[in-house]
Amino acid sequence: MNASDRIKARADAAYRDFSAKLMPDIDRAVIIGCRQPDLRAIARTMPEEEARAHLAALPHFYYEENMLHGMLIERFYHGDISGALQKTEEFLPYIDNWAVCDCTAAGLKVFSRFPKETLAKIHQWLASGRTYSVRFGVVTLLNYFMGTEFDKDAALRLCAIEGGDYYVDMAVAWYFATALARQYDAVIGIFKEKKLPRWTHNKSIQKAKESFRVPEERKIFLDTLKY
Repeated sequence: MNASDRIKARADAAYRDFSAKLMPDIDRAVIIGCRQPDLRAIARTMPEEEARAHLAALPHFYYEENMLHGMLIERFYHGDISGALQKTEEFLPYIDNWAVCDCTAAGLKVFSRFPKETLAKIHQWLASGRTYSVRFGVVTLLNYFMGTEFDKDAALRLCAIEGGDYYVDMAVAWYFATALARQYDAVIGIFKEKKLPRWTHNKSIQKAKESFRVPEERKIFLDTLKY
C-alpha cells in the first residue's frame, strides 16, 4: 500500500469540494479530499520504509501527498535540525499553494528547538525570490519567532520585500498584524515610518484592528497611521 492509496481510503467528497474553494488556483484533479487529522494519523502510522520512500518520491501528484510529506519531515527529523532543513530545502521547490506552505511551516516543531539554525535559513528563504519559499520563511517567523525569540532584524528584512505578490504580501501582513499584538513596541516604529509597501502596511493595520489581542486605544492610534 502506498501513500496515495492510504489517503484515498479516507477521502471525503464534500471536504474535497470545500478544499477546492479555498484553493481556486489549484487544479481540482489533484485534491483527494482527506482531512488533516486523517493525514496526521497516516503520517504517524505508515510503516517506516513506506514513509521514507514517500519522502524520496518528489514530485508528488496529489495535494494531500504534499501535505503528508511535510508531516513526515517532522516525524523523522523532529530532533535533527540539519536533516529537517535539508529535507525542507528539497521540498520547497514543489510547494505550489498556500495551504501546503503554511501547514508544513507550522508543523515543523523542530524549528522551535533550534532557533539559531532556523533563523539563518529563513534569511535565505526570504531572499530566494520564489513565492512559496519566501512565504514559508515569513510563516516560519510568524510561528516560531514571535515570542522570546523575536528578531527585529528579520522584521526589517520583511519590510524590504517588494510588494505585488499576493501570497507573500498577505503572509507579511499577518506577520505584522500578529507583531502589533505581541511585539508592539518592537514594530510600531515600522508603521510610524511607513517602511512597508502601502498595501501590506494598510492590510497589517486592518488585521491588527480585527484582533482581540490589540487594545482599543492602540487600534485608534493605528488608524491614524494608515496611508
